[in-house]
Amino acid sequence: MRRAVLIHWRPEEAAAGMRAIEAAGWTAELHSVPEGSLKPLRDNPPQIFVIDLSRLPSHGLAVGRALRASRRTRYVPFVYAGGAPDTVQKVHEVFP
Repeated sequence: MRRAVLIHWRPEEAAAGMRAIEAAGWTAELHSVPEGSLKPLRDNPPQIFVIDLSRLPSHGLAVGRALRASRRTRYVPFVYAGGAPDTVQKVHEVFP
């Protein structure tokens, strides 16, 4: 089954995102950035990353940059979800 990792800063708020990923037919895993590093994601990359921008959007952008910089996750697609429209537009300027 296809595996997606939701990167979120507040695990208690991530339940809706997890349900949406699972409703789309993916196996969803939550990765909370304050509690862990990105190393486990680099060691076992999923088919897609979903990065939440509703909290700490600048950190979401930094995570995207870190994932692109890593040799093992460079080609794994990621999707930004949530966030204010102006924030999302700024992120799309960096990652079209």
